[in-house]
Amino acid sequence: MVPAMHSTINLNTLVPSNLSYPIFKPLTSADQIIQRFDATISAVFYGHTHHDEFEIAYSTPAAPTAATAVMVSYIAPALTPTSGNPTFRVYSVDPVTFAILDYTVYYTDMSSPTYQSGPVWEKLYSVKEAYGSLLTPPYTDPTAELTPAFWHNVTVLFENDDAVFQTWYARRGRDYSTATCTGTCKTAFLCELRASQSQYNWYFPSPSSPTTANIGQWYRLPRH
Repeated sequence: MVPAMHSTINLNTLVPSNLSYPIFKPLTSADQIIQRFDATISAVFYGHTHHDEFEIAYSTPAAPTAATAVMVSYIAPALTPTSGNPTFRVYSVDPVTFAILDYTVYYTDMSSPTYQSGPVWEKLYSVKEAYGSLLTPPYTDPTAELTPAFWHNVTVLFENDDAVFQTWYARRGRDYSTATCTGTCKTAFLCELRASQSQYNWYFPSPSSPTTANIGQWYRLPRH
């Protein structure tokens, strides 16, 4: 009905379709539906991971490019204090097209002495300031949509500028951990950002350990 009305929607759901969980078929089906209606769905919003992430869908998923990027999914961080600093996003949305124009992430520092009695919410970053300003040419127009091609170009920026990638990795963990991600770790995350189906992700659980409790045991998929 929505396509016939020439309307657009934003889709809210829970489990990102690119996760390396042993539920490939349902997640693949969800991505296929999203791509079928990519002209109707402006963006997809996920939760579940508690990390500050995104994923891109491509019409050529085995060979992702900016030209074939068709959909972006926004994976929100969480307020849960057991997995990082409490964090939330505020989206800037076009009131006519529902396109995402930008978003800003806010957090409160759990190490602050006033955290328990009066947490202070601070701006962590905004997309166009943090990443759009670093693209060539810069992508900072407040009225410009954060397109799938934009997000693909951000992953290229991550690939070519390790300092920017490490900053993203820290933000992914809600600015709580000082750990770094290099080598195969970085390659795996870049592949995950460019995957909207788990079959195109870099890793999947070992068949001998097919539960999320043992998801730390990985095997490489033959994508790159």
